[in-house]
Amino acid sequence: MNFGTPHGVAAAIVGVSNQTDGLGQWWLPEDASTKGHHIDHLFNVVVVETGVAFAVVVALLVYFMFRYRSRPGHRAVYTHGNERRHLYLTLSLAMVVFIGVDLNIVRLANANLRDIRASSPDPAEAVEIGVTAEQFAWNVRYPGGDGEIGTMDDVVARNEMHVPVGKKVIVKLRSRDVIHSFCLPHLRIKMDCVPGMTTGVWFEAAQAG
Repeated sequence: MNFGTPHGVAAAIVGVSNQTDGLGQWWLPEDASTKGHHIDHLFNVVVVETGVAFAVVVALLVYFMFRYRSRPGHRAVYTHGNERRHLYLTLSLAMVVFIGVDLNIVRLANANLRDIRASSPDPAEAVEIGVTAEQFAWNVRYPGGDGEIGTMDDVVARNEMHVPVGKKVIVKLRSRDVIHSFCLPHLRIKMDCVPGMTTGVWFEAAQAG
């Protein structure tokens, strides 16, 4: 993605390039939207919590491999175990993981979603853009003098999208053939363009560059 347009206008190149942009980085690309911090925070929480759980499991696996390894003078013992104790232990671990990891992630995701929905733009005050995907191009339509999309005075661009900084933008997505993925990593948004229906997404660019 490129944000190289001056005078407070953010320009985004959409299409296949968005799927490969930032692959040379080992982390998320720079956040250039007003709501991107929600996605980044949730991503970091998921990485930390699942990383800790993975580390604990691997540590226990290594410990038991070492503790019960084959050694001279030690004979293997066959046991059916204690079904009730094993059941309680399994349920306890499952509840710890479910409450400590899964529910926490769901709680954060719902809180972020409520905040984003509460900030949804008023169509009368936002910039509206139409994007039609096809193989192999993105057709971007801007409203002309009448302020409406789909009329004769629309401004049409191909594989480029220009939006103002600090103003909410509504993007209406359509597809002419197959499902296409409209993805702007720097703005932390992704939505599918589905044939036969109109989908939409909104964002607000926080910086130009």
